[in-house]
Amino acid sequence: MHQPIIASADDLEELVSKTISSLGIPSGLRGYHFIKSAELMILEDGNYIYKLADEVYPRIASKYFTTSRRVDRAIRYAIETSWVCESGNSLRCQYSNNALMPTDMEFFEFITKQINSCL
Repeated sequence: MHQPIIASADDLEELVSKTISSLGIPSGLRGYHFIKSAELMILEDGNYIYKLADEVYPRIASKYFTTSRRVDRAIRYAIETSWVCESGNSLRCQYSNNALMPTDMEFFEFITKQINSCL
């Protein structure tokens, strides 16, 4: 099976955007942009997935002139928005353990796995 080759950072960023959107997370939410920034960091260095609160959220907060707490809350809100969405694209429909909404870390593991399967 032929898999697409990501030729540039722009291509990777587009793939991340499409993946997030495919889960029903609207691009108008601040959490969408925070998720995108965090996922790009995780794809660059997989260890960041274990350092969300300590390193990732503070870096995103600095980039967007906000606080780590607001970044965390916006990401959780975006995940929740997708979880309760009634469409067939929702996170609940695609997440294997659909009884419980995933934590931030579980969510990032899930989308990282989806993105890596496209690389």
